Amino acid sequence: MRVFLLIFLISFIDPVHLFSQVSPKENDTLSYRLIGFSFPAMHRQKSYTIQIASGNCGDESSFKKNIIKSVTSGKNRVIAIVPSFGSPYTWRVLYPGQSSQLAKSKFHHFSTAA
Repeated sequence: MRVFLLIFLISFIDPVHLFSQVSPKENDTLSYRLIGFSFPAMHRQKSYTIQIASGNCGDESSFKKNIIKSVTSGKNRVIAIVPSFGSPYTWRVLYPGQSSQLAKSKFHHFSTAA
């Protein structure tokens, strides 16, 4: 009972923290093509861009060659549709800043079930 109460209080007091984790989780296999992406928010960040590439990309050049979708949002949660079932995907977040430097998240991987 105490554990339930503690979880309830934490989720009630700090609901933003619950949504700040990365989703889909690394190497998840999803049963749908409509994907809800979530990632940590950055302080004073006004927009975020999700880039999605086909395949299991491990480096910058292969990722850039295979980008299939970019979605920009004002929130740290984005919904996007990937093209097919039974395929691996790689995604990352771009944090455009006020300086000329563009912050990027690490690569995250998931696939859709066949």
